[in-house]
Amino acid sequence: MSTMQRETQLASHTVDEPDSKNKFPKKTSKTLKYMRGAFAALLMSLASTVAAAENAETEPVRHPGTLVVVGGGDLPDEVSDLFFKLAGDDESEIALIPTASVYADDAKDHLEYLLKNHARARIVHILHTYDRAKADDPAFSKPLETATGVWIAGGRQQLLSDAYAGTLVQKRLHEVLQRGGVIGGTSAGASILSNPAIIDGTNTKANTGPGFGLLQINGRIPIVDQHFSERNRKERLLRLMTVNPTRIGFGIDEKTALIKSGNRMSVLGRGGVSLFSSDWKQVFHTGEDIVIPSLQVAGTEK
Repeated sequence: MSTMQRETQLASHTVDEPDSKNKFPKKTSKTLKYMRGAFAALLMSLASTVAAAENAETEPVRHPGTLVVVGGGDLPDEVSDLFFKLAGDDESEIALIPTASVYADDAKDHLEYLLKNHARARIVHILHTYDRAKADDPAFSKPLETATGVWIAGGRQQLLSDAYAGTLVQKRLHEVLQRGGVIGGTSAGASILSNPAIIDGTNTKANTGPGFGLLQINGRIPIVDQHFSERNRKERLLRLMTVNPTRIGFGIDEKTALIKSGNRMSVLGRGGVSLFSSDWKQVFHTGEDIVIPSLQVAGTEK
């Protein structure tokens, strides 16, 4: 029903009919005045409802936890130290997701890579499946309900996307961040943190698919690429920026991490983190805070 139809219907039910002696009886003016006030209130209510719906769609998801986004290669001690400190050190409860790796069924190497100098983690869970039905089973992802830290191993992003994107596992990963936990990912485990995510391609052209959408900046989700300088992937990230001019992209070098905690982003490690828009670039190095200029083309808020 249109607004005019609704107003007409309201009027037809409330306005007194004129009698033969008085074309506009006394009650009519009062009724019309009441109607106008009620209709104005209705419009205000509808406007508030629409505004609330719009805000709900654009309001950024605020994660009080921390992301440790690593560009692949050896994991620097300082990055490993930070991950475990944020997870609770000796009291940490870690969930390891090795699914991207061709060695996912034997997680020993991934545990050694991650734990390194931190073998005292209180509990370590291994979450691995290629079956989306299993990924939607609450029993499978139950460890994520209590995990203080999650590590997503490298390999092929497509395997992570196919298994977990849009499932209960993804939902519970967001919940880990919501309650202040830390999630780290290296190589494929870094790219999958965006949405859409780079899931495969060559060093000059990337294909994208569903990711986890964990890395958000002012409610927007950047695209993450890894092994960036080592594999000369600047061209493929720039192509994605050209196709998606309102997006921003991060190119993360090996042995380097982008750290996002709340609204703050910084770099830790041996290389750089390159920040791209469709026509702009800046490289940040360890110890530097990443500051995104107020560029509408970069898709950030002023």
